[in-house]
Amino acid sequence: MTPPLRIALNFSLLWLVALVTRFGLEQQGFPAAPQAFVSDGLWALLLAVAGRRSWVLATLLLLLWSTAYLGDWAFLVAMGSPFDHRDFRYLLDPAFLQATTGWPWWLVLAAAAGTVLAAGAALGLLFRATAPSRRTTWRHGAMEIALLGIVLFHYQQTRNDWRDSSLAVLHAEAIWSGAFSSAEQSPPPASYTGQAGEFGEPLQAVGSAENVLLIVMEGLTGAYLPQVAGANHERPGIALRHTGSWAENGWLVPDFITHARQTLRGLYALLCGDYPKLMGGNPKPMELLGNEPQAAQCLPHLLRRQGYATAFYQAADLEFMSKDLTMPNVGFQQVKGRKSFSEQGLPGSWGASDEVFFTQVVPELLRLDSGAKPWFATLLTVGTHYPFAATAAGIRRHGSAKSAVVADADAALHELLQRLEDSGILEDTLVVVTTDESHGLPGHWLGQNWGLFFALAPDLAGEVRTDVYATIDTANSILDYLGLYPGQRSLHGRSVFRRYASGRNILFSGWTVKMLDSDGRIHSCTRRRGFPTAAALERECTTLQSKSGRLFDRDYLPVAGDPAKFNILSDLFHASEYRLHDLKNWTTLVALETRSIDGRAPGPLAGDMTIDIPEPSLLIVDLDLEFRGDAASNAVLELRAWSSNDARNTLPTVILPALHGGERLRLRLTTRPPDEVDEVTLSLSAKSRSAGELVLRDYRYALQPPEGGRPYEPAVALRSSSQVLAATRFHRFTGPGGKITLRPVAGPAQKPNDPGGAVSAENAGDPQTATGGIPVSRCETRPFNDSEEQIIRAYLAYYGRPADLEGLAYWSRQLASDPMIAKTAINAFVNSFEFVSRFGDLGTDDLVAHVYYRLFGEVMEDAARAHYANQLRADRLSLHRLVPEIIGGARPEQIQTLENRLRAARMVITTSAASPESALLQTVSGDPASLETFCARLAGHFPGYVSE
Repeated sequence: MTPPLRIALNFSLLWLVALVTRFGLEQQGFPAAPQAFVSDGLWALLLAVAGRRSWVLATLLLLLWSTAYLGDWAFLVAMGSPFDHRDFRYLLDPAFLQATTGWPWWLVLAAAAGTVLAAGAALGLLFRATAPSRRTTWRHGAMEIALLGIVLFHYQQTRNDWRDSSLAVLHAEAIWSGAFSSAEQSPPPASYTGQAGEFGEPLQAVGSAENVLLIVMEGLTGAYLPQVAGANHERPGIALRHTGSWAENGWLVPDFITHARQTLRGLYALLCGDYPKLMGGNPKPMELLGNEPQAAQCLPHLLRRQGYATAFYQAADLEFMSKDLTMPNVGFQQVKGRKSFSEQGLPGSWGASDEVFFTQVVPELLRLDSGAKPWFATLLTVGTHYPFAATAAGIRRHGSAKSAVVADADAALHELLQRLEDSGILEDTLVVVTTDESHGLPGHWLGQNWGLFFALAPDLAGEVRTDVYATIDTANSILDYLGLYPGQRSLHGRSVFRRYASGRNILFSGWTVKMLDSDGRIHSCTRRRGFPTAAALERECTTLQSKSGRLFDRDYLPVAGDPAKFNILSDLFHASEYRLHDLKNWTTLVALETRSIDGRAPGPLAGDMTIDIPEPSLLIVDLDLEFRGDAASNAVLELRAWSSNDARNTLPTVILPALHGGERLRLRLTTRPPDEVDEVTLSLSAKSRSAGELVLRDYRYALQPPEGGRPYEPAVALRSSSQVLAATRFHRFTGPGGKITLRPVAGPAQKPNDPGGAVSAENAGDPQTATGGIPVSRCETRPFNDSEEQIIRAYLAYYGRPADLEGLAYWSRQLASDPMIAKTAINAFVNSFEFVSRFGDLGTDDLVAHVYYRLFGEVMEDAARAHYANQLRADRLSLHRLVPEIIGGARPEQIQTLENRLRAARMVITTSAASPESALLQTVSGDPASLETFCARLAGHFPGYVSE
């Protein structure tokens, strides 16, 4: 066969696969634009030319091309979007193959292998020919280069969506982006708000029901409810009419977002109140295995600690996606899957139909309800899972397999709720009906994130919640109903039973990573995994707003993008990649441990504590110690930290000052483990000259993302009612092999002489680690240099709070080393994650008013605000000069208010206290009594300090 005939044959096969896929999708409600057919043809021609010389290459290209197109066909019909290339591994999973195709898995693999071999053999026979001449080779090479240029030019115009571009090439770009994105990711955020900081106001008194039933309907879309579809002018062709009658009597959330596809990720978000990994990778439930402190924060564990019996039932096999391991790990005492029920569904299906599953679950619920404990049960259906195992009669009646199984699920759920009502269970049970993921809607951009959510309870009358909620809100909503929120809240999320004064950012994904911001705009970034630097985000991300103003719409209009919002999206995505131990509060792991010390060999006080370290992380450890013994006894303590792997950098060992009988010491260690460290072990050892008793009153740790660019040197801060202990400073020593030791130096800092190692740095006098002792007057503070004063004033003006110790140390060193960096430093303040997440929506006028209010506690006059805002917009005034300009025009009483607030901020820093809420700082005015009151309240928050 001549080369032109080979090209024609290759092109025909590739083009045929693409045409069959496109026309098949068209018939099932997923039309493509005309340019998509052009893109398919151009790429098919390019691949046909590339594979003309080798039948092996031609066969491989045809195999990959067919996998992409036929796989996307199946996923678009089932889920409303193409498949994720990171799910390729399921093609070799026996359970997935058998349940998806309905055939035995070995037969599927054999058929696929036979098809590939047959196609390869046929192409091998047809490709027999003499080698082309050198002249012909050069001519073909020039043709390939020209064709490649045309294809790439067309692709740049149509690369936004599967409706416009070749499906196979979109997957190739996603694989390429995922492989190289890690090298160009922007630094992680300094903090992550998680949207949980505002607890909201209860809408009404709820909580009369004691039990909780969470029903997770596989893949259902919120638009299937008739009242939701009608309000959004949708006609999905599928209606949950029976279910809709129940939703009318409960609390319904029409705008409910599911974060990602895949059941295990959806269950994690529902049960643990945390974002799942949005773009593939090892699911977080698998990462929680062996991580008891993290698993203990999931809803089943939280309810178990409140005396609840917990149970999980699903219709499918538990072994797929390891739910037989992950569900007990997050707190379910009883876990049953397909094999636990007498009727397990048809051979080759995912599991029992919804009707059969619910029928078999009812006796289990009755058994739970007859027990002495309140209970929490979760049901996960499988009847509406692709490939929609419907009967022939159902397909004839409803028009398609998908419509048939949804109708069956609607009837089954109605029957289940009716039986529970007849049995009396609903009289004392909160029922939440939701979904793990969404089927999506044909032609609907956000259809695959349109979830289903409504709640039923005796004290919940018909209510439609107009705010936007998401899967991560489910756990907190259940806790709130039971009266356990916010004290027992999960990591993130809000409660549907509360009113919130402000909006929030919600992260979700489909073919792209998206974020709904507090203004109702949607920011979408084409990168499949990490994101590039801030400068490139504007090229990768677009901002859209629905034409009607509704979240779920069919028409979205492009609007001007906001780089600050793109940065928030990137930061949220980074933070969602791992589960933080706690975002705002410390996690108490040990409460009151005691060890008797008799002077023999030192040993661990409370046993070694191993901490998993997400990369990258800042580790903060708090210890509260008390030594009980006679006046002559003392205890010498050592806190050691080491990593499980051989890291290039070592973690510090802290030698603590001796504790005498009756003395108490509180310690905070801050350190950043090296990036290659994934596990840290902490051990506290003690020895004494005479018998005594050491009490560990509290032991807490937290992990948070570090701010990019900060060095984060190991630091120790002490607090104690003992003046000697509180005045202790530490020097850092680096010994052989890079071993770091922090050793105490009491009184004025002196140069240590350590024969065991050389001094690499000392932090005496560093505001990050030394307080210089406890002030003798309630509001007396240590001295601050000019660089520190500039940073303290900037924190007050832009953040409305005192400077944190690490930030003050870092920025004051930067200013001291280069005074010209002031402009860059202030720009960094107003572009930081904290400022953008809290005040990122402020325009120039509002920013000026915000700074004025933080400085003086007064509302700025319109004329003055307009003056400074115009100066900023015209570049006649820079941000780093804004605060001095405003202060220069202040009245004497305003200057007094500012001075008092600055003294209050210095007091917080001097005492090494955690920064109080900005509302507390705003109570300080020009009245000297307000400053004294602030200092007294600060001392009351930290009773270990002696303030008078």
